[in-house]
Amino acid sequence: MQHLASSIRKAYVDNIQAEDKQIEEDIADAPEASGDHSPETLQRIEELQRKAANAEARAEDLHAAVREEVRRHEETRQHQALYKNQRLNSIQANEKQVNNSSSYTFESK
Repeated sequence: MQHLASSIRKAYVDNIQAEDKQIEEDIADAPEASGDHSPETLQRIEELQRKAANAEARAEDLHAAVREEVRRHEETRQHQALYKNQRLNSIQANEKQVNNSSSYTFESK
């Protein structure tokens, strides 16, 4: 589960990083490509910067969600192990009680 979540997160983050790289390249090329610093060019740069910030925020949100899912999985696994251990202890106690009762019954006859 942890490996799957990590793989999904990595693929998503890689995609976001590729988008970020493209946005950064677009930002770097915008003034040179147009040859001016017109309001439209500056507006496009600001728009690309907002997109980059949004992509980074999505990556951080995904990372937090994956960490939470891994934490829940680990918590569930621990609860299951505790329950299994309690059941085993209960079974062993019952077997011991049965064995003690049986030997007492045979000895008293």
